[in-house]
Amino acid sequence: MSTIEASWKQIERWLETHAEELLDELEPPAPPSRIERAEEALGIVFPLDFRTSLLIHDGQRPRSPSIFDTHYCLLPLKESVETRRILLDTVATLRSGGALMEMKAPPGVQSVWFDEKWIPMAEAGIRDQLCLDLAPDSGGRIGQVVRYVGDEQRRYLIANSFEEWLDAFATKLGAGQIRARRDRDGELIGLRDISKSPGDAADEDDA
Repeated sequence: MSTIEASWKQIERWLETHAEELLDELEPPAPPSRIERAEEALGIVFPLDFRTSLLIHDGQRPRSPSIFDTHYCLLPLKESVETRRILLDTVATLRSGGALMEMKAPPGVQSVWFDEKWIPMAEAGIRDQLCLDLAPDSGGRIGQVVRYVGDEQRRYLIANSFEEWLDAFATKLGAGQIRARRDRDGELIGLRDISKSPGDAADEDDA
């Protein structure tokens, strides 16, 4: 079993036990033909780890609650293609108006507003995306995960690969560092990473 497959098993088991409503939001596998059409539309070839993930789940249902890292939704292929198009159109508009800002980025990540080979794969709102970086700067890795935030002049390196990012989240679930929050009626409010604020864990309702 690959690391991607093991991570998904961990995520699915946790959701089934603690937040079954969210398990139902995961999309079924993407057929290989859909993956190939997306690659053609994007002009890229997906890294093997991301392709393996797509063959398990093609993201989440559109406008579904956040799951990953407690506030990101995993995008289905159709949404990835469309989101990149919107961001590239925004780049073109800013460039024509001379409004592209100078960016700061860590080593291995291009210091650009957005690159055509940054493929959005998860988002927390229209101006906060995690992207597969298929055009890293010197010292970077093809397929590393970068964070684009439209309102900031900085870009971030989140993980060295999609596999590393997914495994880190699955590991947090297994370690009990993610909690499901519910209201008094038992309705799911969302997920919380208690490793970032352990002092706040006591007032949470665990699923």
